[in-house]
Amino acid sequence: MDIDTKEQFSNIVTPPDLVNTVAHTVVIIDPEVSEIEDLAFYLKTSPNIYTVYLYRSDMGNNEWLSEVSNISTSIIVNTVQNGQSGFKDKLAVHKKSWYYGPKNFLMNNQRLEKPIDYFVQQDQPK
Repeated sequence: MDIDTKEQFSNIVTPPDLVNTVAHTVVIIDPEVSEIEDLAFYLKTSPNIYTVYLYRSDMGNNEWLSEVSNISTSIIVNTVQNGQSGFKDKLAVHKKSWYYGPKNFLMNNQRLEKPIDYFVQQDQPK
């Protein structure tokens, strides 16, 4: 289902929904529940508006993940090993990707400690 939003608040979106927005869009793949909670609290006070697409490998909607990865400004990948690891490894070396977790990628130096760090960096005055 496509949803039109007024750009007042950040959105956290899960499959199968898509949001028509001009907000900064980010996909986070395989976040832990505590990371999602931390991000939700942070977004309430962020000076910027984000649309955050959340995907966990147990959601089983690879078509949706591919679609939101293509339309998003940035992709954040948790490199934890699971059935999606091959796909996640390919995304993690993409130029618009950031990653965190147990793996390191020499082709991508955009490493995070946790997903919220990306948003804190984006919210810093330029």
